[in-house]
Amino acid sequence: MAQDYYKTLGVDKTATAADIKKAYRKLALKYHPDKTKGDKDLEDKFKATSEAYAVLSDPEKRKQYDTYGSADFQQRFSQEDIFRNFDLGDILKEFGFGGGGGFNRSGGFSSGFRQGGAKTSFSGMGGNPFFQNAAGPGAGYGRKSPTRGKDLEYEIPLTLDELINGAGKTITISQNGEAKAIEVKIPKGLTQGKKIRLAGKGESGAHGGPAGNLYIKSSPA
Repeated sequence: MAQDYYKTLGVDKTATAADIKKAYRKLALKYHPDKTKGDKDLEDKFKATSEAYAVLSDPEKRKQYDTYGSADFQQRFSQEDIFRNFDLGDILKEFGFGGGGGFNRSGGFSSGFRQGGAKTSFSGMGGNPFFQNAAGPGAGYGRKSPTRGKDLEYEIPLTLDELINGAGKTITISQNGEAKAIEVKIPKGLTQGKKIRLAGKGESGAHGGPAGNLYIKSSPA
């Protein structure tokens, strides 16, 4: 089920930037891993609130989210898109966590943290937006880095009528070595050869990492 970013932060759709920041600050202080010490449910809440803030704190991303709605937005935009140019390290430092609470960086969500005076942005981030290696001072726990699943690509033969008017298709793909039926909605006005992205329908991730995407390419029927 798609996450409603406004509900996640506990704010109205008319909330100001200041309201959104205040709501996220309260939740970040509550769910930050330095305080939750490995509680998986609370980790998930921290991930969810940070994702919501990454979108709603950015005027352009928020505009896109309000335009498409939760489900379509999260299908159209990857985690890399969502966290691009979002510097969690500076934000948490402002909230009193010293730029990341001592977590080591190994990509992903933690790649926006400061370490030894250096800083990287979230641009180019892949995988689950969370601490990939929580072994730094104060983390209190460690784990294998989550790995994002591989993307898959399949072709679907489509008639001109299906391209113009849209259609519903069921295809069978090989996902992690197993056959799986996938429902594909062909949008109206699709151009021949253009790809459709189905977020999270690719290969499963490892160690809690997110699944890859499934790309459907149309071909002449």
